[in-house]
Amino acid sequence: MKKRLITVLAIWCTIQFVVANPEFAAQRRGRQAGKIQDLVFDTYYFKSATDSTRTDARIYVSFCNDVLQFVKESNYRFHAKYEVTIALLDDGGNQVAGKSIVDDIFVRTFAQTNSRKLTNLVKLHINVVPGTYNLLIELVDLDTQREIKRRQKLEVRKFAENQLAVSDVIFTNRLLPDSTTLETIIPNIQHNFTDPGAPYGAYFFVYPAVANEPIVMTYTVKEVFSGDVAFSKSDTLIPKTAKPLDVMVSFQNELSKVQKYSFILSYRQGNRRAKQKQKEFVTSWNYLDASSLSVEQSIEPMRHLLRSREWRWVQEADDSTKDVWFRNYWKKRDPTPDTEENELKDEFYRRVAYASRHFAVPSMDKNGWNTDRGRIYLKYGRPSNIERRAGSFNSPSYEIWYYNQIERRFIFEDRSGFGDYQLIKIE
Repeated sequence: MKKRLITVLAIWCTIQFVVANPEFAAQRRGRQAGKIQDLVFDTYYFKSATDSTRTDARIYVSFCNDVLQFVKESNYRFHAKYEVTIALLDDGGNQVAGKSIVDDIFVRTFAQTNSRKLTNLVKLHINVVPGTYNLLIELVDLDTQREIKRRQKLEVRKFAENQLAVSDVIFTNRLLPDSTTLETIIPNIQHNFTDPGAPYGAYFFVYPAVANEPIVMTYTVKEVFSGDVAFSKSDTLIPKTAKPLDVMVSFQNELSKVQKYSFILSYRQGNRRAKQKQKEFVTSWNYLDASSLSVEQSIEPMRHLLRSREWRWVQEADDSTKDVWFRNYWKKRDPTPDTEENELKDEFYRRVAYASRHFAVPSMDKNGWNTDRGRIYLKYGRPSNIERRAGSFNSPSYEIWYYNQIERRFIFEDRSGFGDYQLIKIE
């Protein structure tokens, strides 16, 4: 009971500050989202156009300015220099393919040197024999010699000749019919979309088994949590040759919720039916409209407010009981019951929206509000200050959140290397 009361009071104290400081509220509403990881990468496989025994593998690496040390050269010029190495190793540790580039970054403001947006992109394109490999990625700040390393095992898929198939699906924020190609596309590596009005969607290739026979495609997007279909489309492709066909599926203005989704691709050509392909992504708009969520979805983040016994009871209750409980819970805690607004509830779901947008770890199937950083943010709101340090080969990235109003700080470490910051110490 004491733990729950402290959590509710922490949220309520923030509400009083926001109500009393409209400038702060406006600033928060206008803040743009940053990314949650220092360095991320993704791999995509396509059928080779030159050698049927090989696979076209494309590896994309992206990182933010904040991991580098910038040198101030003038009031309007800051400079950093880095080296990125991407290497593909066989089981014996021998390098099969690789790339190393040295480059410079110039920005005009100090704020840009601390940017957490993944604006720097490096890619490696290779034709490789299908099989198992080890991928090694290394980013070095050439001024400080600090390193960030990532290592992952890859299973490079095989494309059979004269069989219906599709490539890996690439999610992108800029799906432009007149100019999107495999060479120009910029992948959304984190599978996390932040603007419902942007031309975002999925891009992939279809490899016909034969020419002049229709290929029937069905694209379905489902909510992972509820299984509800958000939208579904069908299309028929008629290949004039056996050459691959590139396909774009736009999600623009189709999805309104902050939600985790699954993109399901079904396809067939005549009697040839391939397996379904499925790939997940998340949406994290600026605001979470709690009125658009089901009771089930609204209750899920509340697990951090409830005692374990009450949470188990809510989970086991039927839909109508949950609905009554949910309404009564927030009604009893409405600080201004004579008005239509419930400031405590609104503040809580604003925090859920922020956590969903900033702290989600799609690669580990974690909603933002269900991470350690999200849990602390739900309880205490925005920190007074955040100290960040990018990781190196021997030490993980970490963040220290300072809360001046409660005289405490929370220390998080990204020991996984995938942006899942664990709370390791409270001081």
